[in-house]
Parts: sequence; structure tokens; C-alpha cells
Amino acid sequence: MQRSILVVDDEPSLLKLVELYLTRSGYSVTACSSGGTAWETFSQNPGRFRLLVVDLKLSDRPGDDLARAMLQLSPSLAVLICSGFPYDVSQLNGMPDRLASLLKPFTPAQLIKSVKFLFEQLEPDA
Repeated sequence: MQRSILVVDDEPSLLKLVELYLTRSGYSVTACSSGGTAWETFSQNPGRFRLLVVDLKLSDRPGDDLARAMLQLSPSLAVLICSGFPYDVSQLNGMPDRLASLLKPFTPAQLIKSVKFLFEQLEPDA
């Protein structure tokens, strides 16, 4: 199954690190530095991405608002919200077992563990 991830963060150094960690772990990653760019990329082909990794506080749009919009186009999308404070993912309109949050700052191991967990929810027989 396709393991394509859309990563959105407006902090360039963190965006590059997350992209690097996930790529080295074997995932296909598209990185966007704004909510607008991410929405444009996603809306052109919503079925392309299986997982969204998004910062909660983007400069041009709240990350959870972006996630909600993407879930409307692709209800099976898994979402990982990254935030500097605890975030209740039940606020999103997605499948509860495909939603997670990750508290910043996080380690590469914590990121990979969260992503693997969400892909396991998408591919329970894999």
C-alpha cells in the first residue's frame, strides 16, 4: 500500500528535519511550508496522500482547520497534529483511530513511532 505523507510546517528547519526523518524511514514525503501550499497540493489529488503531519500553529491557517478541510475531501486520511501543547484530536471530524497528536519538541523516534502507529491503523493486516 502507498505510504505517502504530506508534511506541513512553516518553520523551515523543522520541516526539513521531519521530511528527512520520514524519508529515511522509507516513506514518500511531500513537504509544504504553508497551509495554502499544502491545500493546493492536496486538493489536486486527495487520494495521493494517506497521512497528514501538520503543525497546529501555521502562520497562514490553523493546522487543525487545514486537517478538517482535507478530511472532507478524503475521509480515510490519517492525521498527526504536532503542537507545543496537548491537543485533543477528537475535535477533528475523522476516524478516531486514524487521528493522533504529537507534543513538541519531539524526538525522531517519537515521530516515527506515531507515524508507524497511524499506518498500522490504515493497514491493519499489513
